[in-house]
Amino acid sequence: MGKMPSPEALLKDYNFDRIDDGTKLFGIIGRQVNTTLSPPHHNVVFREKNLPCAYIPLCAQNIGEALDMARFLRITALSVTAPFKIEAMQYANALDESAKMVLSCNTLTFSYEKKCEKVEGYNTDVVGFDLALKEFLGDEYSPSLKVCVLGAGGVARAVCHVLKQNGFRDVLILNRTFSKAEALARIYGYETSFLDSSSVPLLKGYADLIINA
Repeated sequence: MGKMPSPEALLKDYNFDRIDDGTKLFGIIGRQVNTTLSPPHHNVVFREKNLPCAYIPLCAQNIGEALDMARFLRITALSVTAPFKIEAMQYANALDESAKMVLSCNTLTFSYEKKCEKVEGYNTDVVGFDLALKEFLGDEYSPSLKVCVLGAGGVARAVCHVLKQNGFRDVLILNRTFSKAEALARIYGYETSFLDSSSVPLLKGYADLIINA
């Protein structure tokens, strides 16, 4: 699960010196998130804007453990990372359209009204990747590009969805677990193969743009 943050890091990177009864807590859940840069990035902004908020990592072996801790701490919202993005959907009372379309959830929000808890799930990878794709390619943006996607998890689902929406047809999905790549490729009508040294010649044919998901 990784090394726990030091007391100094808790104060500097996680805003623990600012947490009181009025603090809104946010966090990130995953199997190994103690070294993620998300908390420092978020907490710097909270400090700069003088917001009564803190963003903390919650490591867990399963998503049930992570969500139990989130509820205990009265977390306002969570970022969801590997390997919980797909599983997180079943814990949400409501899902936005992006999460429904890609069958993956990277954000959960919580509202606590009396004894009724509402959990909403979102997928911000879709809009984020769409903007990043167009900004990165700029004038070279074209659906005729041959694209290779490395991975077949939650982020790859969002990537393939955006590529399909934008008319990209020549896409190859490579993954170490072939069955996952094959299942994802079948949804979007894309090509697929194992992610190992034998796939290098095939990858070269889809190397206009390589996306590490």
